[in-house]
Amino acid sequence: MSNNQTPETGQVEAAMEQALAGLDLTVTPPKVKDGDEAVVQVIVRVPAATRERWKEAAERNRVSMSEFIRVATDDATSAILDCHHQSRRVYPWAQICNDCGARL
Repeated sequence: MSNNQTPETGQVEAAMEQALAGLDLTVTPPKVKDGDEAVVQVIVRVPAATRERWKEAAERNRVSMSEFIRVATDDATSAILDCHHQSRRVYPWAQICNDCGARL
């Protein structure tokens, strides 16, 4: 018992240690099947009003808020990273995407 502990505090700590002694407190990640990607969590801080708007939109769309955010984020990411080559320069020998520069 340290200097600033009362006998009651020491008893509570002893009881807590005894209760926790039998528990397995290890955290194991979810099992991933062959070919599946590992699932990771992303935490985003937003104002309460924004969260409520997202929640209402998800409910109107009849999906969970997590699914709503995943789909919206994937769509935005695809628009940025996956060029659809809609704007092209056409030459007799090649077509070049004006957006990403890829030879099509």
